[in-house]
Amino acid sequence: MARSAAGPPTSDADGHRHSVALGVLTESRESARFKAMESTWLTQFDSVMVFESHTESVSRVQQIWKYVPQRLYERFPGAHFFLIIDDDVFIHHKLLLDFVHHRDPQALVLYGPGFCDWGVKADLKSQISAALGMPMPEYIHVV
Repeated sequence: MARSAAGPPTSDADGHRHSVALGVLTESRESARFKAMESTWLTQFDSVMVFESHTESVSRVQQIWKYVPQRLYERFPGAHFFLIIDDDVFIHHKLLLDFVHHRDPQALVLYGPGFCDWGVKADLKSQISAALGMPMPEYIHVV
C-alpha cells in the first residue's frame, strides 16, 4: 500500500514540512480492523507500508516486527519520521504533524508508549540494540 518511494512531505498547521512514513502490522488486509483503518484515516498518509502476518501466532508476529524498521527505512529513506503501529490504532494526522513539528528530524530519538518501559531496563535496551544491529539512542522519549 505504499503510495510513493520517498513520500512527499506533508504540511502541518503552521506550514512546516515533514515526511512521516507509516508501517502497519495487520493479520490481513482483508481483516475488519485493517479495513476500518483504510476506510477512515489511513489514506491521509502518503507513505504507507503494510506488513501482513497471516497468523495469530505471537512468535510469527514478533518475527515480522523485528524487520519492520529496516524495511520501512529502506522503502522511505527520505522520511523525517517513522511510525510503526498495529492495526488497532487510530492516528489523528494533524495532531501527529503538530507533535513532530517541534521535533528535530536529525535527532536520534525513539518515541514510544509508556507501557513498553523504554529506557528504564538496560537489558531490554541492549536486546533491542542487538536486534537492530545498531546502538540505541541516548535519550528515548516516552509519550
